[in-house]
Amino acid sequence: MRYFQQSLVALLGSIGLLCQCYAVIDDENDSVYFQNDAGSQNSKYFRHLRGRFGTHETLNGLGLQDGKSGDLFSSFDSPSLQLESAVRSEGSVTRVMLNCMDDETPLACKKRILDSTSEECLRFIHCLHEANAFAVEVKASCLDDLDGFIDDPVREMLHIPDSLEIHHSRDLQAGQALPYGIDLVRAREAWTQFGVKGENVRVCVIDTGVWRGHEDLDRLFGHEGNDLVQPWFRDVDGHGTHCTGVISASDNNLGVVGVAPNVEIFVARVFSPNGEFHSSDMIAGLEACRDGGANVISMSLGGPFGSFQEQRTFDSLFENYGIVTVAAAGNTGRFQDIYPASYSNVISVAAVDRNRRHASFSTRNNRVDVAAPGVSVVSTWANNRYASLSGTSMACPHVAGVVALMLSYVPSATPAQIFDAITASAVNPNTDGVDSSLGHGIVDAVAAIEALANSSGGGGGEQPSPTDAPFPPPPDSESGGGGISGDCIELTVTLRTDGFGSDTVHWLQSSTGDILFFRRNLGSFETFQESACLDPSGCFAYHIRDAFCDGIRGEGVEIRYGNELVFSGGNFGCGGYILLGDGCT
Repeated sequence: MRYFQQSLVALLGSIGLLCQCYAVIDDENDSVYFQNDAGSQNSKYFRHLRGRFGTHETLNGLGLQDGKSGDLFSSFDSPSLQLESAVRSEGSVTRVMLNCMDDETPLACKKRILDSTSEECLRFIHCLHEANAFAVEVKASCLDDLDGFIDDPVREMLHIPDSLEIHHSRDLQAGQALPYGIDLVRAREAWTQFGVKGENVRVCVIDTGVWRGHEDLDRLFGHEGNDLVQPWFRDVDGHGTHCTGVISASDNNLGVVGVAPNVEIFVARVFSPNGEFHSSDMIAGLEACRDGGANVISMSLGGPFGSFQEQRTFDSLFENYGIVTVAAAGNTGRFQDIYPASYSNVISVAAVDRNRRHASFSTRNNRVDVAAPGVSVVSTWANNRYASLSGTSMACPHVAGVVALMLSYVPSATPAQIFDAITASAVNPNTDGVDSSLGHGIVDAVAAIEALANSSGGGGGEQPSPTDAPFPPPPDSESGGGGISGDCIELTVTLRTDGFGSDTVHWLQSSTGDILFFRRNLGSFETFQESACLDPSGCFAYHIRDAFCDGIRGEGVEIRYGNELVFSGGNFGCGGYILLGDGCT
């Protein structure tokens, strides 16, 4: 390693970092460090050099006011090298993730990690099942003992703090105000035309928590949220309450109204009181949403670095659990990938103003999918107040609400069908195609529901309601019921709930997407029976899901198809499905 004095005023002046400094070049790791007399200037940017002289890009970092004289600010091509340098230079404790082997149980993985170092070196934060990894807090002196550790990057809220304007209830118009975004995404038209406001859909909001007692939100919480940061029902920041209101503020002649006012809300609080959290906290939040029975996840958060662990988790939610995830595209105002929005299988949302113009702060990139209102959006706020905020944080929940309307009308829709319908129906005022500012365009709830119904074969007057049986009741068992009747085979599902009936949801659908029954919000310690007569040449899937992945204690569910007992018991974990009919391949 070679040290040399160098004048960097010309280089650093371009990014507002005028200070006395020297560089340290590390030939082995191909990186450059700058040591600054911190505290005299304030800059949010430091230059990242690749190789000995070439510049790479400007990265967000700490302001100089966050440091002290002699602090070392560095940036590497490799995130793990960046992390190791920062930790070693400070002699501090930091957050990392450690991967488990593919065939390794969490217990065996934890034991292997502890065998490689001492218990005093680290503290386990999260066991991340979907990512197959552990998040740990580790001392700098112990990094050499750990194989394959990776950075656990910080994520942040994606709103514009200077845009905040607080309102008390009396500051709003008498009765209920209509935020401009509701009509811009055509939510009211969708309520009237399709008769849905988000019924039978649960949206999980990963954020700063929520003010549960708010006059416009209180009825939405018939269950507990998740206390990754305690308590979920206290939002000292207000950001989570604002985003929740955009999705679901009640249509109650008070305050404001959300895009899908009849959805259920599940809250996963991940932000600490100082507004920080890490990638692993977000993954833990995603798993909490999954376990909480979410159909949709709204994430008004992000950061500049992605990870395999995050991508793996989003892929699993999309492919294995049928959960739609929506994220804010970012507020950098430039061309840059922000995560998690930039992952595949996540709907990335840019921001527009009330005139449908791209917001100047909204991040541009080739991964933006759609856009929604994100400038001066009025919604609920902490302490029973209301506030106007700007940011892609506000655009994201508009889209999450539209997705809830789509699923309320076509409950059997898959995430892939949702994604295709919402992008194909969006309207881009700038181009007939796709651009880096608005993606496919501004979401349109009416057009999206129509596109989804047409593509899935569901929805409209032909689809049975999720609460109505589409077939006549089967014959009474005492008068010869059961078995094969005419040209169909009778299916009978008997479900006996335990003390947590509301955790369970089950439904029957055909291969064409028709819903034969859909039941949720079940009572505790009750018995429910569903029957249908199925065409034996068709293919039908019976699904059951438990929010907390512990099945049903006791007798559980009994499934009879014709004269055959197909399944009996309650040991089904998070849930699954059974295919019925000769038409299943």
